[in-house]
Amino acid sequence: MATAVYADIAKQVISLLNAQATTTAYPASAIDIGDDRRNSGELKEAIIESDLEAQVAILETPGNGFRVNYLAVAVLGPITGNPQTAKLPERIGPISRVEIKVNTADTVWIAGEQCPLNEIQEMISNAAVFQGTAHDAAGSPLGGYYFIDEMSDHVTWTGNSIRVHYAAPPTADRVTPGLFSPDVYSPFLVARSLARLLKHGDNPAFMEWYSRQADQLMMLIRKGEIVLPNVEPLIRQAA
Repeated sequence: MATAVYADIAKQVISLLNAQATTTAYPASAIDIGDDRRNSGELKEAIIESDLEAQVAILETPGNGFRVNYLAVAVLGPITGNPQTAKLPERIGPISRVEIKVNTADTVWIAGEQCPLNEIQEMISNAAVFQGTAHDAAGSPLGGYYFIDEMSDHVTWTGNSIRVHYAAPPTADRVTPGLFSPDVYSPFLVARSLARLLKHGDNPAFMEWYSRQADQLMMLIRKGEIVLPNVEPLIRQAA
């Protein structure tokens, strides 16, 4: 996945800001902010925060095709006193995939199958009820089931070990600076950054123009769209 480039986003934002600072129609040719009420640090924070917002929207949307690029895998250790229950990792959005090794000697993770908690507990404590071997014995038909308790954020399973694929919380690179959102979401980063840079004394209609576009682009991201339309600049004629 090609990610958005900070320098490219910054140039677009600056150009649009300068179009407001003067009566020149977009695009302005300046490469630096032409308004001394803003500085490069504010610009950086606006873009970084917009990048984080886009990432969170992707992680919260299971149908977004870019979500797979943010997935991490964790083998879970059991909580104290319960060898078949583990705490789920910190994440955004639902668990994407649960995999289980039925027996300690297994080398292959199988896709877990959801099952009611009471049945899992019965399989663990009383395999004979299901006419099967122990849930974690080699080749046991009772292995490979799991239940996620959303209230406690715990997962209980049958089998030997469990791992989950989940969307890890986003990170921010404020040093380089660097962005992590897909480059095709650059229009959103530009529009939302402009909205974040609103200050007293600005033309409200100018900033609202980009704020509305950012909201519309965010709706597309949350719908799982993988291509966004370009930002429509506000053309301002000389007075």
